[in-house]
Amino acid sequence: MSSMKSNLKALFLEWVDPLTMHGFPNIFRTKNLSIKILWIIAFIVSNGFCFYFIAKSLLEYLQFNVVTKIRVLEKDSIQFPAVTICNANLFTTSLAIDYSTSLLANISVTDISNSTFLSQNFPSASYQLYYSYIMGRYYVGSNLKSHLFSDEIKKQFGLSFNQMFISCFFSTVDCKESDWIWFYDSIYGNCFRFNTGINSNNERIDIKNISLPGKYNGLVLELFVGVPDDQMSFSIYTGAHIFIGDNLIKPLSIEGLDISPGTQTNIVLERVETKLKSQPYSDCIENLDNIDSFDSEYYKKVFKSDLTYRQVDCFTAYIQEEIFKKCNCYNNFYNVIYKDRKPCTTIQEIQCSVETYTLLSQTNFKIEIKDKCPLECKTIKYNLIKSEGRYPSPAYGKDLKNNPRIKRLFNNLTNITLEHLRENTLALNIYYETLKQTEIEEYESMSIQILISTIGGTLGLFLGISLLSFFEFIELFALIFCFFFNKHSKINSHQ
Repeated sequence: MSSMKSNLKALFLEWVDPLTMHGFPNIFRTKNLSIKILWIIAFIVSNGFCFYFIAKSLLEYLQFNVVTKIRVLEKDSIQFPAVTICNANLFTTSLAIDYSTSLLANISVTDISNSTFLSQNFPSASYQLYYSYIMGRYYVGSNLKSHLFSDEIKKQFGLSFNQMFISCFFSTVDCKESDWIWFYDSIYGNCFRFNTGINSNNERIDIKNISLPGKYNGLVLELFVGVPDDQMSFSIYTGAHIFIGDNLIKPLSIEGLDISPGTQTNIVLERVETKLKSQPYSDCIENLDNIDSFDSEYYKKVFKSDLTYRQVDCFTAYIQEEIFKKCNCYNNFYNVIYKDRKPCTTIQEIQCSVETYTLLSQTNFKIEIKDKCPLECKTIKYNLIKSEGRYPSPAYGKDLKNNPRIKRLFNNLTNITLEHLRENTLALNIYYETLKQTEIEEYESMSIQILISTIGGTLGLFLGISLLSFFEFIELFALIFCFFFNKHSKINSHQ
């Protein structure tokens, strides 16, 4: 037994003498007890610091922090956004007025200003008038969108493209009506979208890019936005409502800008592309580009509504589900719709849906369902700088009123004044001032490669250990195994 211990000790000392780990071999080399104790203390302290820094590096890695890189890049060409133009008012034709009058008469509303039926939830007299107009407009618009009217009938309730667009240029070239697609919005009625990658015949076309900056190298429009004086047009204000955004995203009615008549409005664009680092570094999930990419009923509903996925639309799907549970209908104000369910069309159903939405907006429902509505990693937004001037000028107005199209829009009024023009028309320029794009991208602050390098450097600094040093320990175990294996073989051979 003593012989075996001696042999094992000799084997260990033979192994430890050339060991590359700093300090540890010196414990066994020296014969002086004091020096041996000093080496033991130094080895323990060095190990303590080593594993402290390794643990700190591991904890930092597991926090999944990111570094945000922001670059402003000059481009040879830059993608132009999708632009949606709507008249600020839903009903602009006599057919629309007749329809809204008839529909409100069915619920005994003939004078909006004196009706409390549409605004019964709001006791403040000053707010009742405003809310009556809003609810009347929404009630009639929801019914028009919900009923089985053909698109051709719906188009007759608002201005057509040729009526609304006095002039249209993109990058100094005439816009064609086929460049715009029509869609119906429950708040704004007839809307026209430009640069969505689809033309008016529902055919795929290329997204338009801009190669030169400047006001006249973007989208230049003159618009007619006149509305009837009739109360049933629900006109609280006049002008146009516009949405500017990603080419694949259908806008929400609550988004966008109002443009006043009698002004030339310049909107300078700045394109911002953001890429978040996916889980676990943020809440976002990559590749949310088809219905099977994520398992959630709200997520799938966005795709079933023919929309490009956005978390905000997923939250809308949840709201629609809660409205259906309480009101037995869905609110067609949103882009997420349920073709197999009844839309909210009666005033009671619409009031119910509004109340449900109000209650939800006062809760933290987004936090509760965040795991069912993943955040997209890549987003494109446009920062806008808006400026205005009076339009038209007196000199330009004199020539503009003689335009045959303007005369038709004013029903061949014999004396079109500058005030008439300023109350019913506007000009709009949307353009890039420079071809610079802001790109914001997240990277992991500590990748697995950096973590391994940090641990390796720490082990090397405090203990002198490299990757190959671990093979020296494997060598020790192999030597011990061979020692016992040979000993066991000799015993068997003697027997």
